[in-house]
Amino acid sequence: MMNKKGDMSLTTVITGIILLIVLLVVVFFFTGTFNTIGKKLGFISGTLGDDLSITVQACQNYCETAKNLPNPLERIKSMPFCTKPFAIDKNNDGKIEGSDEENLKCKELVDCTDSVNGEAICG
Repeated sequence: MMNKKGDMSLTTVITGIILLIVLLVVVFFFTGTFNTIGKKLGFISGTLGDDLSITVQACQNYCETAKNLPNPLERIKSMPFCTKPFAIDKNNDGKIEGSDEENLKCKELVDCTDSVNGEAICG
């Protein structure tokens, strides 16, 4: 929509801005940028890092999956139970500090032993 002078109307400008915002939201959603932004701004909502109870539950699920695999323990060691790091604010100070709160593995949070030979899943 053009006025007689060749200027764009206000409606066209507002529509273009809204479409640009929608496009950015869609791009951020599919690229996972919202997750990154959420972690950086975690202090705003009062949470930073992974929730301990949810992480323990996830680790228990990883443990059960590892126990049910018929593969040797060397292959099981590549499972998330042994390799996936978590950052947990254990003292609830809003910060992830020190080795006891960052890069925690499931083997530090949940006891998981192979039911066949009684060995720890991650060794």
